[in-house]
Amino acid sequence: MSRECRENVVCRPPSATLDILATFSRCTTNQSTVNMIYRENVASRPKITRSTHDILSTLNTTRDKSVGSQD
Repeated sequence: MSRECRENVVCRPPSATLDILATFSRCTTNQSTVNMIYRENVASRPKITRSTHDILSTLNTTRDKSVGSQD
C-alpha cells in the first residue's frame, strides 16, 4: 500500500485505529514510533473472552425479560 507523506500531515500505519493518529513532520523517520505506540495501545486493551454465543445469549435473556415485563 502506498501513501503520500508530506510535512505536517497526519500519517498512520494502515492497521492503526483512529485513536492513535499522530502528526509527524516526516513519516519515514517516525514510522517506527507510530508502530510502537500502536502496539502499546493494543497491548493495554483488555482482552474480550466472551464468545459470540455468550453475547447473544445475554441479549436474548435481556430481551425476554423486557418483553415479559410488558405483559
